[in-house]
Amino acid sequence: MKEIKWNYHSPKFECDTYNLEMMKYSPWSGHRLFAYDYICSMKPDRIVELGSYYGCSAFSFLQALKDNNMQSAFWAVDTWEGDSFTENDYTENIYQAYREIQNKCFEKQNAHMLRMTFDEAYEKFEDHTIDLLHIDGSHTYEDVKHDFLKWKDRVRQDGVIFFHDVGEDDLYGKKMGSHIFWEELKKEYPNTLEFPFSFGLGILFFDKDRFEDFKKAVDFNHYQRKANMAAAEFKDTLRKDFFRLRDQEKYIESLKEQEEINQQHLHRYEANTAQKDQYILELQGKIEELNETCKNLFSDMKKSSSQYEQDLKEYQKGVEEKEAYIGELLETIKKYTDTDSEKTAYIEELCGTIEKYQRNTEGKDSYIEELKKALLDYQQNVQDKDTYIRSLEAEKKTLTEQCAETYETLQKNNTEYARNIELFQKDIAGKDSYIRELQDTILKYEETVKGKDTYIKENEQLIRKYEETSAQKDEYIASLNETIEKYKSTVDGKDRYLKELSETIQKYEETVKGKDAYIGELSETIQKYKDTVDGKDRYISELEKEQKDKEALISKLKEELTDKEKLISELTGQNAVLEETIAHIPLGKYVRKRMEGKSE
Repeated sequence: MKEIKWNYHSPKFECDTYNLEMMKYSPWSGHRLFAYDYICSMKPDRIVELGSYYGCSAFSFLQALKDNNMQSAFWAVDTWEGDSFTENDYTENIYQAYREIQNKCFEKQNAHMLRMTFDEAYEKFEDHTIDLLHIDGSHTYEDVKHDFLKWKDRVRQDGVIFFHDVGEDDLYGKKMGSHIFWEELKKEYPNTLEFPFSFGLGILFFDKDRFEDFKKAVDFNHYQRKANMAAAEFKDTLRKDFFRLRDQEKYIESLKEQEEINQQHLHRYEANTAQKDQYILELQGKIEELNETCKNLFSDMKKSSSQYEQDLKEYQKGVEEKEAYIGELLETIKKYTDTDSEKTAYIEELCGTIEKYQRNTEGKDSYIEELKKALLDYQQNVQDKDTYIRSLEAEKKTLTEQCAETYETLQKNNTEYARNIELFQKDIAGKDSYIRELQDTILKYEETVKGKDTYIKENEQLIRKYEETSAQKDEYIASLNETIEKYKSTVDGKDRYLKELSETIQKYEETVKGKDAYIGELSETIQKYKDTVDGKDRYISELEKEQKDKEALISKLKEELTDKEKLISELTGQNAVLEETIAHIPLGKYVRKRMEGKSE
């Protein structure tokens, strides 16, 4: 038998990187240094562990195998479903977490996971083939006794069995069954020793000489001191965690206050958004009214233009009739002129006759003088009529030119008006399309806001649940603090408390992270509300600009309509003046009767 050369190490456990709380502060953590040194010094070939949980003990064994480049085989046997003591601590992710650490840290080690019951795994081993057996399954008296009696023959005659949870610590107010069985076992197997800390680790040697060599080689006080140092470190960590927990509670309270402030901001933004929506609806109503006004103006313009064209046609018709009537007048005047020439020739004949009778009839001289005077008056009247007709023709020509220019201007204006109306209608159609797009966008934002409100309510429910959990944890922490004061020499029983405290801290961390995420979501929601309000402000500005443009256009159209009405009024007045002028022309009895449609 080889002499035991025991060495003390200060290893770095790689598993702590992935799960510090359950490794460094687990119920088994106080024995990690001893387990590491045991593997390095004793060099067992086959190691079997019954009950691995998160793997604190298993990864201690494997770390020693890895650091010393040992080819020893290791089996972890566990259902990873828990027992009556740990069933509430087990979830599927424990198995996944164990497997992940083993694959990442100990991929090249000869390590095996047997997910089955201890009795099922028993069939996979032969008698006297296991160098080190670690029993850490169920802690009831019957289960521990069953595991030992069934598996002890699988251990070599010079092999060793580790028993965890053999300390005198109370669990749920009573002694653990594993402690009771260990006390009985020591009476039957004297080659035993134990570490009282970390819920107790019992060591049973089947070979007495090996046991004696082991006791001589190992300084057990070394591991007691390490455990005491770990206990002190644990207390300091616990103290720091306590104050850290209080700081987190204060931070949570500040987050609640910030949440209330954000909620107030959110309500204000919602109210502002509602006001903006109402204002947009009012503007849209005004735009619709303006559009209707524009349509009515366009309709009136069309009617006015049509009436104007009709009046212009009637005016032209009246002018044509006047021209025809003037033609008739000219023909009448020509006939009258011809008659006057005949009358002049007849007068000359009469003058000759008068001259003949003058010699004979002196009484006729005065009559002849009267006739001459009448003839001169008649000739002067004919000349006056000719002058008036010439002036009338000049005025007619001027009116005809003015009518032609007015008609041409109206044609141009009507073409320009039609073009402007078409452009205006296209612009209105584009604005209507853009308004519909904005309305669709607003509806989408409203749906997004409703979704955010639902999400906020769900998060608020989660926060209330976390608050309830925090209160429960506070009560539990208070009870644990009372238990701490009762312990005299060690803080062994606080290993399980640390696990629960670590879970509580983790939950608080998750709560804080959730709060941070919730605050981030609230900030995003507020920013989205700001963006929505800014967009609506821009939309309102565009609507106001559009409204001003339409009002300006309406004003311009009104001015053009007023100008047209003035032009029509002027033309109507000119027509009336023309008719009045014609009516006052002294055309003689015969011509006037012709104009009135009478026959002599």
